[in-house]
Amino acid sequence: MLKGSRSFLGRIAPIVSRSKVSWKSRYFIAAPIGSPEAAIEVVRLSNETRVEAEIDAEVKRLGGTKSPALWNQYFKAYDKVVGYCDGYVSLLEKAHAVLPLRGRLMDIGAGTGNFSARLVAAAQSRQVVAVDQSATGLGSAKKKLLAFDAAEDRFEIQAGDIRHLVHQLPGRLDGAVMNNVLYTLSSRERLPFLKRVFQILKPGASFFLSDPRAEIRGSSTVLETFLENIAGDAAKNQSPMNGFDVALVAHINREILCKENAFLESKKLSELALAAGFSIVAREAVYYDTCTFLHLKKAIRLGRRVA
Repeated sequence: MLKGSRSFLGRIAPIVSRSKVSWKSRYFIAAPIGSPEAAIEVVRLSNETRVEAEIDAEVKRLGGTKSPALWNQYFKAYDKVVGYCDGYVSLLEKAHAVLPLRGRLMDIGAGTGNFSARLVAAAQSRQVVAVDQSATGLGSAKKKLLAFDAAEDRFEIQAGDIRHLVHQLPGRLDGAVMNNVLYTLSSRERLPFLKRVFQILKPGASFFLSDPRAEIRGSSTVLETFLENIAGDAAKNQSPMNGFDVALVAHINREILCKENAFLESKKLSELALAAGFSIVAREAVYYDTCTFLHLKKAIRLGRRVA
């Protein structure tokens, strides 16, 4: 892990450590997980029928997939499991490398604000607008941004549905990032949404887009290997996570996110981006080969020459 990434995780550790996830359990304890092997064992345990039933009961107690209470708990666990794994941290570094070091950037579907915080922390001349519909996620995002002594004129928090970006003026943004968000939109909404992102970017602006690949839905082996990788890496990087965190993240990815959403093949995602008007600078399989990353550009259109 890069030195800058270790420093970043060190700064946000006090924030994510305060978020506790637990329930009455026969299988998990709230003590920190001490090794990658122990974290991987929790992933495997969470996939056993008797244990799945316990976790599913907790999901239902929280109100199910439409309940903010469930996703508030998931965000807490997400930051301690996904947020500490090498594959995710490398995405943060890639976004920093792709996006301009100055100007106004937007984190679309910011969640708990890891991308927003990393972008602000890495360059003093950036201003980041974090947009998400989760008040809990944005509350965490603000705490992280302030942890890097970011003055409030360097970031902006906008609560609301990401599909309603009409309040953003055309050609206003110098860059944008959208990580694992596009798949949550319906197939009919995706192209119009990307066209809207295209409109609000300045000519020449970069857009970091990453989204799950269709392959992760089609293979339980790919999915389970991914879950073991993120949990093992997080333990290796000394995440403050416990067994409840790992079990909840594994269960929600396995039983909800990968079953209820239509992921795109890399080629299809590229075709959508091109149809929205973007040019593709780079395409790469990332995040343990489970996501497609596109570095997109809004090309500068030259006016007609006057004879």
